Amino acid sequence: MSPPLFLGVDIGSTQMKGALFDAEGHQVALRTSEYPILHEEPLAGEHSAENWLLTFKTMTRSLVRSVGKRADNIAAVSVDCLCPSLIPVSRTGKPLMNSIFFMDRRSVNEAKWMEDQVGSQEVFSIAGNRIAHSAFSAAIMLWIKNTRPRIFKQTYKFLHGNGFIEQYLTKEFTMDWTNASFTLLFETKTNRQWSTQLCEKTGLPFDKLPDLKAPWDVVGEVTAEASKETGLAKGTPVVAGGADTATAALGVGAINDGDAMEDGGTATKLAVSIGKPNFPAGTLNRCHVVPNRWLLVAASSTTGAALRWLKNTLGVYEKNKDADVYRLMDKDAEKSPPGANGLIVLPYFAPGGERSPIWDPYAHGVIFGLNLSHERRDLVRAFLEASAYALAHNIEMIESEGVSVGDIRVSGGQAKSRLWREMKADITRKNVKLTSHVEATVFGTAILAGYGSGHYTDLAKTVRELVHIREISQPNPTLTQAYEKNFTAYKTIYENLRQEFQDLYSQQPKSL
Repeated sequence: MSPPLFLGVDIGSTQMKGALFDAEGHQVALRTSEYPILHEEPLAGEHSAENWLLTFKTMTRSLVRSVGKRADNIAAVSVDCLCPSLIPVSRTGKPLMNSIFFMDRRSVNEAKWMEDQVGSQEVFSIAGNRIAHSAFSAAIMLWIKNTRPRIFKQTYKFLHGNGFIEQYLTKEFTMDWTNASFTLLFETKTNRQWSTQLCEKTGLPFDKLPDLKAPWDVVGEVTAEASKETGLAKGTPVVAGGADTATAALGVGAINDGDAMEDGGTATKLAVSIGKPNFPAGTLNRCHVVPNRWLLVAASSTTGAALRWLKNTLGVYEKNKDADVYRLMDKDAEKSPPGANGLIVLPYFAPGGERSPIWDPYAHGVIFGLNLSHERRDLVRAFLEASAYALAHNIEMIESEGVSVGDIRVSGGQAKSRLWREMKADITRKNVKLTSHVEATVFGTAILAGYGSGHYTDLAKTVRELVHIREISQPNPTLTQAYEKNFTAYKTIYENLRQEFQDLYSQQPKSL
């Protein structure tokens, strides 16, 4: 029998990635394709699900062509996604509107309604999470019900991004446990099933929710129609997959108690693996893609997006068309001292404010301490440091709940920067580890494809064999002390502005 290949696909905030891996964990082919975040009305954060589907088809065809005759060896496919990424679909799987994701702030009133009518304690006891607007799908569903009643009525099922693509491939309407954990309608701690109690209390119809699957379940097979459009063989098993943070944790080997993973791209997501569902209130809590494990997740919404905003706003780096513009930004930042000559950035750039640890829908970005002596290099360094401060802030919150956070294994675009890894080690006081694949999200998703289709029989053993540490950034005691003052100021600046944010931005513009 020919050696199998496994396809993992990641639906991210700004791009889709697809990669083929062999059974030994070697990356055989990788494709990426960018797409825009849509802000088509005030406070909106959306993606075009139709665009996702076109991107997926094009990307998959390219990957299949890239391996030639070995394409016959693609043994299974799985998809992960940013979460939540809610899409109401018709009976045929057609999206009825754009996908709404965590940067959206239009469901703040619905979240407040849930607090008043259902109660945070009851929701937390069942779903394992606090009530929040676009961080969880229930409030978004209620917003669609209240403001788009025709679409709500037409909705056959509410899906997340990976379920949408997998429905296209198989014609099955499903949601995996890790995505369901971020709906506030799922019994995350115990039975891993939809909560009839929370559906009744919120008025969200149970029958609009898809079938639940474990992340390693085979949800169906590639249909003849999807085979023609993607190049994947008809009958290829499609494995449920998971939310991007959970599959990234698998891809870096964060599967034991206290194992920590930071997935840094558009957002920064810290995940800590636990063996019992004892959840703090300050984190986003979900099932892991590993059996009988859970993840505590602390998510900063726009750390990488803020750096991209700075790049685009400055408008100087992309003049070097043949260069890696982010490497050029690193070189600039290296010329500025730790602390960025007194500049401190609050990286709260999303229309929907910030998630953990502050949980403030009104928080906005701030560049503090700017004066005429500052140069471009100081700005770039301050934006890099902001991501590390946000990470340290979340670690501090988790450890204050009595959960030990170990060394941090990193994934995603931010992990490509040695300077950024070193900053994070110095500011968090943790060892920062680079593992086998920087794009650990698609790697973890491909591992799930192999496990779910039966090619791997022991998931923990597979991770031990395939995931390796290739570089460690250790905290520099001198720099750690130098950063401590700025980290304290970072937290104080937000506290001093918190009420100002609310006073300025609490009046939402009416939806179009």
